[in-house]
Amino acid sequence: MSPYSCYTMDFIGPLPPTARNFDAITVFVDKLTKQAHFVPSTTSATAVDVAHQFFDNIFKLHGTPTSIISDRDTRFTSRFWQELHRLMDVKLALSTAYHPQTDGQTEVMNKTLKTMLRAFIDNKQSNWDQLLPSLEFAYNNAVNASTGYSPFFLNSGQHPRLPTALLGKPSSSVPTVDTFLTEQATTLALAQDALQRAQDHQEQQANKRRRDHKYKVGDKVLLRATNITIPADSIRPADKLRPQFLGPFTLLEQHSPVTFRVELPPFYKIHDVFHVDTFRPYLPSPESLGIRAPAPVDPTVIDGEEEYEVDEILKYRFYRRQHQFLVSFKGYGREADEWLPVSNLDNCMDLVTTFKEQHGIIF
Repeated sequence: MSPYSCYTMDFIGPLPPTARNFDAITVFVDKLTKQAHFVPSTTSATAVDVAHQFFDNIFKLHGTPTSIISDRDTRFTSRFWQELHRLMDVKLALSTAYHPQTDGQTEVMNKTLKTMLRAFIDNKQSNWDQLLPSLEFAYNNAVNASTGYSPFFLNSGQHPRLPTALLGKPSSSVPTVDTFLTEQATTLALAQDALQRAQDHQEQQANKRRRDHKYKVGDKVLLRATNITIPADSIRPADKLRPQFLGPFTLLEQHSPVTFRVELPPFYKIHDVFHVDTFRPYLPSPESLGIRAPAPVDPTVIDGEEEYEVDEILKYRFYRRQHQFLVSFKGYGREADEWLPVSNLDNCMDLVTTFKEQHGIIF
């Protein structure tokens, strides 16, 4: 392993459950060599479970990387995961919000694996976990388009030896050996065929989707709302009728050719760097239509703290031993709606009292 090695981590699932109760895969990829390890897992795996997978499958073979890139899964943002890697002196990097393509090669690998799995799962729905070794071997033994070499060759300087018994139809006088080798040869051939189909499919899709963009710092854009959950969504029964885009927002800084930091309101509790695929150009309404949205109301300073005027109370819940209300604020859209404990609503207790009476809430 290079002294400056970096691994990416991702999950694939849920998948059809196997006899050993696996329904997901944890994927580890070396960014330099593109060598991948596919570990059968479960969708209920905890941060501790993933840590064991890392030590059992990566550390014992390659040592400790200098950094790990992952998405913003709660397992990777947990206190356990953060503290573990701080003590191991491993830098953790989280991928761009709502877009897994922070590392393009890893995204391609994940799509390739999913395409390969479909070939297996169609025919071997109950034991795909036992076929992962063949998938992993086929992937690491194939030439990678970005490096020009196979991951095996970049890691060891040579390709692994493949016995002739696995390249054709094996023949043995021992029936159990013959059965075992025939099964392994069939599985490997299926894996290699699935890999070829996956690579062909990914090349076709990449050629279709490859495009330039014209976004620049200072532009106003709309953000795709598909992966953005805001408190107001909890009172909307139909997902299909929710807005597809939120905004407009201003692009503040370009982080890479395809990612920008976006100016978000303080009540957006999300990462502020997005991929251009989540943008849509913002086109302001013609001036002839007049002002179509009220101007935001400035907060009032009370006892040295800013307070926004509550416009309406929308919903009640008892959460984490607190009585909380979903409130909207005057002059702000639904994206600003927020769950607040009743202790934060002293200046609008008339609204709280009215809402409690109308909905029969007693506490």
